[in-house]
Amino acid sequence: MFFHHLNIPIEPPPPPPPDSEDTERLLKASDPSVHSKKCRRKRERQDLRVGLKSCIVTSCVWLLVFVVVLNTPLMKEVKPEWQDVRFNGTFLHENVYRQGAGPQVDAAWEALGNILRKSLHWNYDYYLAEGKPPFSNSENIVRIHVTHCLDILRQQLMCVPDVGVLGQVWYKLESMPQPQPFVDFNTEHRCRDFEGVRAWAEKHQLPEEKDVDLEHFYRMPGPGAMIYSKIP
Repeated sequence: MFFHHLNIPIEPPPPPPPDSEDTERLLKASDPSVHSKKCRRKRERQDLRVGLKSCIVTSCVWLLVFVVVLNTPLMKEVKPEWQDVRFNGTFLHENVYRQGAGPQVDAAWEALGNILRKSLHWNYDYYLAEGKPPFSNSENIVRIHVTHCLDILRQQLMCVPDVGVLGQVWYKLESMPQPQPFVDFNTEHRCRDFEGVRAWAEKHQLPEEKDVDLEHFYRMPGPGAMIYSKIP
């Protein structure tokens, strides 16, 4: 009654002193170096988890590639190893693959697939006049052949894109007052043994249709075999 009458506020009792563990915890929480260490440890744990996941995914991908490669007969019989190859990227000095239409160029291109080069507009009339397949077909059939080959080539290039860098070199002709830069296409690449792969493919490829009796060459599909209703 006395304190209430004088309107004197009564202070609450002081809180009990924190024990030593609470004090240490509070001090650590207010210490910026401790906070930095916690953040660093958290980031390290996150980096570790990301690294482990990346390793697992990479291992699975390589295992899949390894298994697929091992199941390829060509890889077992030929084993085309990787080798360093410098691309022939000369701009003005044309090799045999870049020459105009003719027997020598045809022989060089024959094993690579020749239809795209033959269909170039400066070669088209030459091979159309020869009348050999596929140019013995209608223009629409030739177009289908060419666009199909071109799109398969596009997909292969996009499947294994070249991540190399094209640098530049300096050149100076006698008539030029000063050197000029030019892109150097003669770059080094990691390539498989193409000749080994080609030799294996030529040995195991199907014979030409004119050399076999097609009525008896293929074994007809058995019961339950998948038969497409249209050309895929």
